[in-house]
This record gives sequence, structure tokens and C-alpha cells, in this order.
Amino acid sequence: MAEHYREIRHAFVDRFNNDEEVQVGFRFRRPSAEAVERCQAKVGKKPSLAYRSLCIHCVQAEDKQAMLEAFDAYPGLPTSFGNALLEAAGFADLGN
Repeated sequence: MAEHYREIRHAFVDRFNNDEEVQVGFRFRRPSAEAVERCQAKVGKKPSLAYRSLCIHCVQAEDKQAMLEAFDAYPGLPTSFGNALLEAAGFADLGN
């Protein structure tokens, strides 16, 4: 079965660069149960590393280098994209 990738985009304002609007997007596949489990095991101690690893596991190979460069420039991106991947796996704040 071929893997299905979907683009996930994120836009934000870089207040330290003349309020430039930054838009980034990468293609990811749905995280496997094993990848989610690894992320959950690490997230309590090193959340940024846990989300970064999850993203690396799920990103399309052609997008990996650009994603890593964006992660280096903006250290909050792994958490943003990691949370989006976890939502795709069924995690959410139910608000009840």
C-alpha cells in the first residue's frame, strides 16, 4: 500500500524580523502507532526533541532538509507540526 502524504502549513509573524509573515509547509504521512508511542514516551522530558523526531519520522523525504532548516531557524516549529500530526492520529482537547 502506497503511503499517502498531505501538506500541513503553518503561518506566523516573526516579530524579530520586521513583523515578516512566515509561511512554511511540508508533506507528512499519518504517524504510525509506534511513532506516536515513542513521542509520548519522550514528550515529558524533552518535548521539542519528541516532536522533532515525530516530524522526521513522518515527513516526505523530499521535504526533510527544508523542514530541518526551518526547525533550526524557528525552534517552535517542531511542536506546532508535531501537535498537528498528533491531531491527525486522534489526539485533541475535547473541552468537556
